[in-house]
Amino acid sequence: MNMITPRQALFWFAVAAPALTHFTLLLLYSVNAPRLDDFSDGLTLLPQFYSTESLWEKFKIIFSQYQNHRWAFLHSIYFIYQCIDFRSANFISLIPLIALPWLWFRLFRTEKYAKTLLIISAAIVFNLHSWTGTFWITASLAAIPVVPLALMAFILITRNNWVSFWLAAITAIIATFTNGNGVTIWPIASLYLLYIAATTKENKYYVMLSVWIVFSAILLFVYFSKSILDHQIPGSNNIHGAFEKILSNPFLFIQGIFATVGSISMYHTSGLYYKLPLAISIGIIEIGALIWLFSQGALRKYPAIILLAVFILGTTTAITATRVVFLGIEQAFQGHYKLYNGVFLLILITAYLDYLSKNTHSKTHTYAVLASAYGLYLLSFVLFFPDIRQYHLELSTDTRN
Repeated sequence: MNMITPRQALFWFAVAAPALTHFTLLLLYSVNAPRLDDFSDGLTLLPQFYSTESLWEKFKIIFSQYQNHRWAFLHSIYFIYQCIDFRSANFISLIPLIALPWLWFRLFRTEKYAKTLLIISAAIVFNLHSWTGTFWITASLAAIPVVPLALMAFILITRNNWVSFWLAAITAIIATFTNGNGVTIWPIASLYLLYIAATTKENKYYVMLSVWIVFSAILLFVYFSKSILDHQIPGSNNIHGAFEKILSNPFLFIQGIFATVGSISMYHTSGLYYKLPLAISIGIIEIGALIWLFSQGALRKYPAIILLAVFILGTTTAITATRVVFLGIEQAFQGHYKLYNGVFLLILITAYLDYLSKNTHSKTHTYAVLASAYGLYLLSFVLFFPDIRQYHLELSTDTRN
């Protein structure tokens, strides 16, 4: 029987500690209390669902539209519970959160930096900078699961075979009805298939592209059916309003994109006068660095991660266009968006490690990146642990919405 060495034990402790800490915090502080959209969505749908005997009506309620989303996965969780337990439902979010670093490791398992990346991905995904999202059922079961689903769809579509193609389509459908930004998987994957078809000139990829476009058209019609059947351009009022806001204040829009990307470990509760320029500066550096690394060939073997970077930036742009320009720059610092800028940082770190593996044999930079990622995790724990206790104390005593 092989004994685990101290080094192996330390490695697995570093991987597991963030997830175990997250589980412990959920166990200690998560409360059975709704907040924000839980009132207008979940607690409104349940009476409608159980007041009708029609299976078709129940099906329509599950896939019903709320704002710009069709949260069929979240709604299904509501109806399985019958009466929602907001405390225990949050534990379901552990599944996609664990899936994300596992997928990352599986994708890069042949690289010499794979184990380092597993530790870093666990520290970033379970970082407490995203705690307000992971403790809120609407975010933990909608905004969070869509990220690993998007990654899975991109991994499958880039395998360039028919079995993976159909699995990618199924995964994209699930993502679409998990959170609104899942819709963007379809056009991003279409562009990838178009690029592959144009560069290889193989008929197989033109057929794949055609089938994917047909599926995209059908799904988008279903997703936006209410607007289409009402003879409206889907989201036309929102799009028109967003364009007006962007054109009236383009500087705010640009600030919002960079601040959303760079606001990791920052909230808008206080000190916005220094947090905003800091977040914008970090966002500019991160986006610029990732573009440079891509131009140097980093992650060229891993188009799924490049597609995910486009997905994250597209989501960030949508957040800015629909939230920041309407409600203010504070929206760029919201907790339930933190997994997006966390994953963007993870993409940047992965690209840097990939670049280092091709250009240097020194491990000094790799160790520095690992130490920085874990340092960020520990910093976030110190910063946000008191807030977690206070926040959920207020929820449990019904003094917070």
